[in-house]
Amino acid sequence: MISFWYNPNIFPYDEKMKRYTCLKQYCADNAIELVSVWSMPEDFYRAVFTYRSFPSRCARCWYLRLYRTAKEAIKLGISAFTTTLLVSKYQDPVVINSLGEQVASEVGVEYLPFDFRDGFNWAHEQAKALGMYLQKWCGCIFSYNARQRALARRRKKKKEVKL
Repeated sequence: MISFWYNPNIFPYDEKMKRYTCLKQYCADNAIELVSVWSMPEDFYRAVFTYRSFPSRCARCWYLRLYRTAKEAIKLGISAFTTTLLVSKYQDPVVINSLGEQVASEVGVEYLPFDFRDGFNWAHEQAKALGMYLQKWCGCIFSYNARQRALARRRKKKKEVKL
């Protein structure tokens, strides 16, 4: 098994490093080969520049990452690929799988359209038990800002309740 890392969307840099370090350690602990293609945020921004609104922005980001994964699979002689995006209950597996199939057709490698969401809670508990870093947003600056606004609203609401 090979794990592939390509995430130009993750913001800020320290968040990217937390996620990468966690994956690197998990792969080392479980004898999983990790292939990393480091990326610049500009890759992400170029891909989503004209698609800034949700959900089209997410689809462009997914396409970018799936395409790069498929190209790397071809380069490494791997006949099929899938994505861990499919474990999250916060992502859209119908769109992701459709994009995966599109990329597979364009690149010439098989895409495995799984839906791992049934295992989300179990995987989350396992990750906690292992002391793994658990992210709080998808990774991009847009979701980061949305999360910060939501946290500010919660803090404001708590403050109002206290008064």
